[in-house]
Amino acid sequence: MTGKPDHLTDDAGAVLAQSIDERIYFIRSKRWIAYPKAIEILGHLNALLKHPRTTRMPSLAVYGDSGMGKSMLVEKFKDDYALNASDRPGAPRVKLLVVELAGRPNERRLFAPARHDRRARADHSPPSGRSRGPSAGLGRDP
Repeated sequence: MTGKPDHLTDDAGAVLAQSIDERIYFIRSKRWIAYPKAIEILGHLNALLKHPRTTRMPSLAVYGDSGMGKSMLVEKFKDDYALNASDRPGAPRVKLLVVELAGRPNERRLFAPARHDRRARADHSPPSGRSRGPSAGLGRDP
């Protein structure tokens, strides 16, 4: 085959010259499809990043049936956020907390990622000499 078919992207057209295994790998790989509702949700997420710091920061819950692209949407946002942050080395750093709940969410599963992140940061910080009281965590430890 010579040339790339008109209906393919440049990336997809380049794959045609590769081995069958490489083509299958390409077909099975994740890719972002910018459909209108996803673009709208990404816009909302980006607006949340620009919101001034307040006591009650706004948030966004994205929910839907399994296989609808919720995790892919969050992954795209995290990737875009990481790229934008590296482009702005002098800009203020904004913390991004992403919580994904599978199945039936409950309070323990909701706070587990934040508690894990807090413990990871505590492991890398110098000792403060204070003991952790019962109110220091985000709920009871298991």
